[in-house]
Amino acid sequence: MGDNMSASKLREQLDQLQREISQLDVSDDEEKQRLQQLIADIQAASDADEAEAGLHGSLSDAVTHFEARYPRLTAIMNDIMVTLSNMGI
Repeated sequence: MGDNMSASKLREQLDQLQREISQLDVSDDEEKQRLQQLIADIQAASDADEAEAGLHGSLSDAVTHFEARYPRLTAIMNDIMVTLSNMGI
């Protein structure tokens, strides 16, 4: 039952992340693409119940990269990392 709750929480967090990204004024297309790819990787890992190699590293790198300019975005990504960890991903 815990896994279902975690999966549901992860979906909510991903939706929140998507909304936050859509509201950002990210002028750099490469950054937008990086964020979208990160979301796709997280969704794929949660669907498969296993992390793609390097997913946590990718998330950590993204948090570090976007932290200064987009604090709300990085807060959501940090929450997602915790949820994934709780799911054993």
